Amino acid sequence: MISRRSLAACSLLAAARLAGACESDENMVAIPTALHSYAADDLNIQYTGRIDFSDPKQPRFALGATYITAAFRGVGVSVLLEDEHRYGMWRNYYDAIVDGVVVAKIRPDDDPAVTKYPVAANLPYGDHVVTIVKRTEANAGVGFFDGFEIAGVILPPPARPAHELLFFGDSITAGSGVEAANGDAACSADGWGQPVQDADESYGPVAARLLDADYHVFGVAGIGLVRNWESDPAKADTRPLPEVYDYVFPESSPPSMAIWPLSNHPPDAVVVALGTNDFSPGPLNPDNTPVDGRAMMDAATFATAYIAFIDVLRAGYPAAHIFIMGSPMLIDGWPTAAYKSKSGLDAAIGMVEDHYTAAGIAGVHAVAVSRQGGGCAAHPDVEGQAATGAELAAVVKTTLGW
Repeated sequence: MISRRSLAACSLLAAARLAGACESDENMVAIPTALHSYAADDLNIQYTGRIDFSDPKQPRFALGATYITAAFRGVGVSVLLEDEHRYGMWRNYYDAIVDGVVVAKIRPDDDPAVTKYPVAANLPYGDHVVTIVKRTEANAGVGFFDGFEIAGVILPPPARPAHELLFFGDSITAGSGVEAANGDAACSADGWGQPVQDADESYGPVAARLLDADYHVFGVAGIGLVRNWESDPAKADTRPLPEVYDYVFPESSPPSMAIWPLSNHPPDAVVVALGTNDFSPGPLNPDNTPVDGRAMMDAATFATAYIAFIDVLRAGYPAAHIFIMGSPMLIDGWPTAAYKSKSGLDAAIGMVEDHYTAAGIAGVHAVAVSRQGGGCAAHPDVEGQAATGAELAAVVKTTLGW
């Protein structure tokens, strides 16, 4: 706890910043608690993730696990948010975190005129840190950040962690279905389970926190490296990740797409976790045959595409190590005995690692992870994501010496 200000000091500060608003504690030492609004372009607000600052007063973002942080001295804080309300029915969800503890789960109001959401009140007067993190993935829509309202004063942001990680992946990376059991009604609530999505509880942020790292997460449900879960463009976006990996909004198309320059926030390491959708059969008929009749993924074909994508990442991030992670969901023998999904992906990852080893390139590493489940549609639940994150963090820590 910081030292309390004297009444004279509070009056002086009030004259400069607080318009005269002070309260007194039990010892009659005055403390500043006036409400102050801080616009989104305040230099003390810290942003992490792919964010479009075309309008600095209202930055917008879509990817899950994008987060916004501010430090403040005072007793309370609210966040100002607006939502795309995609298709007139979907809402994004956010976690509000104060001093490392999730204190509120925010769903933007159906009334677009409502933009202020209380996060915490009646905090002990002192220095606090608030973080707003987007739980839902890009397809749930775009969020708009308008700033903070603080009962007190904003402070310079906390120092950033020592490292930075970038994650590319599918619904596992996006934290789909982590907060409900498979088959629970919550898995389809509010559209398609947005209330139980939480990208910030996926393995990537878990690993990053264990490694003292900032994190940028690019997770899109259903996406693959060669092919997506859905192959019918009339039903879903069929562009695989190499076609959208450098977008700010991965669901966008020309001419509205915004490109994320790879020079922005170059990471120390890039983690790629693809293959679950490529090696899966996609949507199934009642007899467990693929709806689109697609063949099982060939490991060599997948490995060739993986190498091409890693070469792109290595060119964009020449100083970064690349970690290629297996799938915590795939198994052999499903939906029919002929399927070798897990062993196929494992073989492909081995081919990729062997390719770079033979070329004398030491910066590409395979990461094997344990099978996890329990969440919606057999996705990893919170505990499973935590286990995968710990496995990944151990490999990164050992490899990079962090």
